[in-house]
Amino acid sequence: NLVTDLVRTRWDGTPVTKLEFMRLGYQNIKSDKYQETVAADDMMGYAEIKPEGVAGTFTSAEERLLRTTTNITLYSAFQISEEAIEDGKGVNLVNRYAPQTVDMINRSKEILGANIFNNGYTQTCWDGTAIFGTSHPLTMGGTQSNILATPSVLSKTAVQDLVTQINTAKNLSGIYAAIDAKRLIIHPSNQWVAEEITKSYFDPETGNNAVNPLMTMGTLPEGWVSNRYLTNEDNWSILTNATDGLLYYERTNIRTKSEDKFDELVQKHAAYQRCS
Repeated sequence: NLVTDLVRTRWDGTPVTKLEFMRLGYQNIKSDKYQETVAADDMMGYAEIKPEGVAGTFTSAEERLLRTTTNITLYSAFQISEEAIEDGKGVNLVNRYAPQTVDMINRSKEILGANIFNNGYTQTCWDGTAIFGTSHPLTMGGTQSNILATPSVLSKTAVQDLVTQINTAKNLSGIYAAIDAKRLIIHPSNQWVAEEITKSYFDPETGNNAVNPLMTMGTLPEGWVSNRYLTNEDNWSILTNATDGLLYYERTNIRTKSEDKFDELVQKHAAYQRCS
């Protein structure tokens, strides 16, 4: 009982850190279901000029491009033998392992959150194409791209090109989406370049006094964030203010359980969480 009480004390005392993946732009949503389904915004077309006495055109309201996610269970556990407890090692083992169970769940979430970016060129999103791709379909016909036509390392010019692409992006109906760039997302190795191109009032790529429009126009109002779980050092992204972009569903908070297994003469302690 002493060891079990100590485990719970250590669990309760584990500091809750702000997870890095949330800075990538995830919206935290409480879930009460086994699965969560979101329908992409079904946008109407432009308003028409309706002649007098003639019926107007109606858009058929329907759900399109459903996105479904299933909550998973993240699990981290350790056990202590009765012999170790009897030999006075239980306290040391608890102090060492109890905080790690919660920490390992959080670290696993960091990897899963960053994997959207790490695997985005091959992993498909709700419209059936790669998350980062050149052929995202529009329901009213045609496609559009959310990556640069020519891949480029992080630079002021490359960021400006992608911001222009964001400013001319369209919604599913082919109408300008009116979304704006918000935050630059980078690997830690690019933080020095990111700081220069987002904080310099003058052009950081030349020796003259030309202004840096990324700074003077407030193009990236939330600056930049780095994430150590991004695997490609050259990869960088721009987060926009589009709604329902990256969603993190939290089915339960991190929970803990302890039990004695008399047949094995061990104490087992576990932490788990359901999320997606």
